[in-house]
Parts: sequence; C-alpha cells; structure tokens
Amino acid sequence: MSEAKHLTLPVTGMTCANCATTIERNVRKLPGVSAASVNLASEKLTVNFDPALLDERGIIARVERIGYGIATGKTELPITGLRDSADALSLEKLLGRQPGVLSAGVSYGTERVTLEYIPGLTSLGELAQIIRKAGFDLVQVGESETIEDVEARARAVETRRQKRLLILGLILTVPLMLYSMAYDFLLITDANAQLYMLFPATLVQFVVG
Repeated sequence: MSEAKHLTLPVTGMTCANCATTIERNVRKLPGVSAASVNLASEKLTVNFDPALLDERGIIARVERIGYGIATGKTELPITGLRDSADALSLEKLLGRQPGVLSAGVSYGTERVTLEYIPGLTSLGELAQIIRKAGFDLVQVGESETIEDVEARARAVETRRQKRLLILGLILTVPLMLYSMAYDFLLITDANAQLYMLFPATLVQFVVG
C-alpha cells in the first residue's frame, strides 16, 4: 500500500447536514479511501486515500454522480510559441500530469490552451509558469481588455519572434549560400570548406527552422 494522500475539495450544491452525510457515505465506499469528512460551513470535502487505488478524478466523479459538484477553475487563453501539433500534444500531456489539473487541451490551430483545475491544489499562475518553462507563453486576459485585445497582443509577440528568426536566418543563410556557390565554382579549395558550412547550416535548420 502506498502512502496515503490528503485531498480537500470545494463542494457545491449542499443545503443541509444530510447532504454532507450523503457525500461522506458515498465517498467512503470508494476503493482506497481511508477517511472522508465534509465541513458544511466551509463547504469542503476532505479525503484521505491511497493514490495507487484512486485519484482525484475518481473522487470528483463520485461526488458529481450523487448530484453535487466540485468548484473548479476553468479558463481558455491564447498561447504563443507553438511550432506544430506535436508541440501542442507534448504541452497538453505535460499539463495533464500536473497535480490538481482535471483536464488540459492545447490547440495548435487556434493557438489556445483550455484548462480545468482544482483551486488550492494548483493555480493559473503556477500552470502559467510550467507553460513558460516548457518554452511557450500564456497570455492572460486583463480585467479591462477583451479576448480580442489579448489575441492581438499575443499575435504581435509571435510576429516579433518570427521577425527575429527571419533576420537571424538571413544573416546565416546569405553568407552560407555565397560561400557554397564559391565552393561549387572551385573559387574555394579549402579541404575543410564543407565543415565550415556545417555549423551555420545546422543553426538554420534547428534554430531558425
């Protein structure tokens, strides 16, 4: 048996002590649950369980099945830095593994990340840090701006990034092309010429893309 895990969930839909008792009784029936208690005043469910037999989603599913809800954070925000659908899938899996994240979806086509998480176990700020550490950027909506404003700002950031890569690509590619032409026309006879061209060519392929 693995070490017991302690979980506190905000519950919605309770109106009386009988509601709290019903939730406790049903959650205690789940495999791996060693203790379950509900505080009606704070509307919180506290559970001790074996993570080898049960996870947060299983507990939430049982609470919802008996007619109550769990207060979760849900958001959909623009994201920048995705290069292809593989990036989107990789980030989606990374976010889905984080404690407190119930669901995560990343769309390369719309450049959006959709998150549902449990407040108290994680936060949007913590998830944003994970996204940035993975090499992407999450643009959060301010109180006085619309989603269209945020998308425009996000696309402006991405446009500036692409311009920087274009300039870097030109700086590397133009000399490389001229050097290669000179080599082809035998104007350069250095035995290491191809080796000299390998470094900038590698930068163009793997950095500029």
